[in-house]
Amino acid sequence: MVRSLIDTWRHEGYLPDCRMSLCKGFTQGGSNADVVLVDAYLKNITGVNWDDAYNAIMTDALVEPNLWSVQGRGGLDSWNRLGVSSEWNWSE
Repeated sequence: MVRSLIDTWRHEGYLPDCRMSLCKGFTQGGSNADVVLVDAYLKNITGVNWDDAYNAIMTDALVEPNLWSVQGRGGLDSWNRLGVSSEWNWSE
């Protein structure tokens, strides 16, 4: 399941969220795939490309898609334009 989440990111550019009958639905609050990947990492699941998993999570967190009602997170462009994320220290 973890590898399939990462494969979806590789092929579609964003982690899946709120899939219904093989179609994208309106994005739910939060990023469920992010939580699954982090949980698997903390459990030391093997056989996963963790560099790609990290990049997938960061894409969801930092790159706003054109149609954010069905994937990714909305409001990121305005969030970044206002400089809110520049105050966050990602290394902590």
